[in-house]
Amino acid sequence: MQILELKKQITSGIFQNCYLFTGEEQYLIRSYVAMIEEGILNPATKTLNYEVLDECSDIDRILNACVSLPMFSDKKLVVVKESGLFQKKKEELEPLIAYVKNPCKSTCLIFWESKIDKRNALYKAVSDNGIFFDFEYRSQDELLKWIQSMLKKHSKTIEKEAALRLTLNAENGLYELENELKKLILYGGDNPVITLKDVEEVCATSIKAGIFELTDALAAGQTDMA
Repeated sequence: MQILELKKQITSGIFQNCYLFTGEEQYLIRSYVAMIEEGILNPATKTLNYEVLDECSDIDRILNACVSLPMFSDKKLVVVKESGLFQKKKEELEPLIAYVKNPCKSTCLIFWESKIDKRNALYKAVSDNGIFFDFEYRSQDELLKWIQSMLKKHSKTIEKEAALRLTLNAENGLYELENELKKLILYGGDNPVITLKDVEEVCATSIKAGIFELTDALAAGQTDMA
């Protein structure tokens, strides 16, 4: 499944009973969990129907959360973060595997994991009966388009060289880019265009990409912002 297909499902109100989200791009995982939350939970009863469990939660607690009925709502959301379950032996996972194969229809279960083993029996159960998605770091072209999209919301544009300089240092993905853009937006005030000079002045402590890297990238034609 491609990320646009996943987004289309969620924005169309098509939700699975079980998801497994993993990958380096934590910003996108957070965003997609939030999209699902917004899509299935009523704000008025959200606190009653939204449970977040961590690595300290055993399988029994996860199952109890999943099988309990929602309160004053048709759906409930259970998010299990960094459980480590996707590295455990099948024998330990049998009750949870059985649940994933026959889930409670009123519950949406999301596993949010940094590391998984694709030989794991629970991974196979979720892949066969729900949706698995690996949120990898975005390509440079995708980052450039994302920068444009974010700035458009603030009625701003950015010079090609400035955008490229930002992407060259996106070691921590969209989280880092978002923080840098927030600083640049505040710094620019009413100025509609963010320049390379702005980036160099505002992001000097965090931007490590050298002028030679930038020059090489420009020469290679990596600045197509269309």
